[in-house]
Amino acid sequence: MPPISRAGGRFAPLAAHYYMDERIDAATELGELLFIRGLAFCAGTLSDGFIGDSQVQRVLGMGLSDIDKRCQLLVEAGLWERDEDRRGYVVRNWLKWNSSREEIEHFRARDASRKRVARSVGTGKSADVPTESTRTPSGIRAPKQDKAKQINTTSEPTPSGSVGSDGAPEARALEPEEVRARAGAIRETLRSKRGRS
Repeated sequence: MPPISRAGGRFAPLAAHYYMDERIDAATELGELLFIRGLAFCAGTLSDGFIGDSQVQRVLGMGLSDIDKRCQLLVEAGLWERDEDRRGYVVRNWLKWNSSREEIEHFRARDASRKRVARSVGTGKSADVPTESTRTPSGIRAPKQDKAKQINTTSEPTPSGSVGSDGAPEARALEPEEVRARAGAIRETLRSKRGRS
């Protein structure tokens, strides 16, 4: 499951009873704060649990003293592992509890594709073409278009009484004034029925 996004951005899940973990206790409160900041950093940067030395010093350690001692406490407690090749630390078990960058990017691409297709359904447009608003300046939805032919929104025959290729009477779209008038009539009918009950 990818870290969830909220209005304020991404976040990393943290167990409600994390403070009962013996490793947190072993890291002391000096290591605990750096560990929590590290979890947030990894979720926000999609680093697969890796934190570079410079990021520890400049970002996670901002406003903290004894950064090197805090890092050592986390390594000794088994919460972080030192990665000399990449010059930084790896949060142990990060990928056990969090999705990898690759999984999250795959999820995002699949989700974006799903949304693009959902937006394009019924518009007659390709999913790759952004859809335009279906509302007119007056706020009334414009009738949907079926390629070159307008889709009718009523089952009323046209004034000429013409018949479509399927033998059914062709219908016409209602004008906005007609829609408002019909909606008003429906509201009045509903009000009068409520008054009778």
